[in-house]
Amino acid sequence: MKWQDYGTDIKLILFEFNVNPIPYLRGNLKEIGSYRRKEKSIGIPTIIDDENFFQLNESEQWNFLNEKIVAKLLLVKEKVKRNKLDFNIDGLITDVKKICGEKPAANTT
Repeated sequence: MKWQDYGTDIKLILFEFNVNPIPYLRGNLKEIGSYRRKEKSIGIPTIIDDENFFQLNESEQWNFLNEKIVAKLLLVKEKVKRNKLDFNIDGLITDVKKICGEKPAANTT
């Protein structure tokens, strides 16, 4: 996957995995970071802990990660629309679903 295939306004989507964060950090994490125009990037924090990940078996962990990545990309979709960015987020979501082995849903937009 190359960023050039999806547009010019986002070069990097950084998934920030916070493993067993302290309560203060957990309470202050944003659902999605701000778009950094200079870097052409967006950071997406995700919490990984015993409750949502480590108690799962390997198959369930993969499912969790796949679902979390797609869900977070849907948040990026809203940010792309709001900031009117040149970025084909629907194409990226479809490609990520293919890589994860999930069948993409019919286009609803």
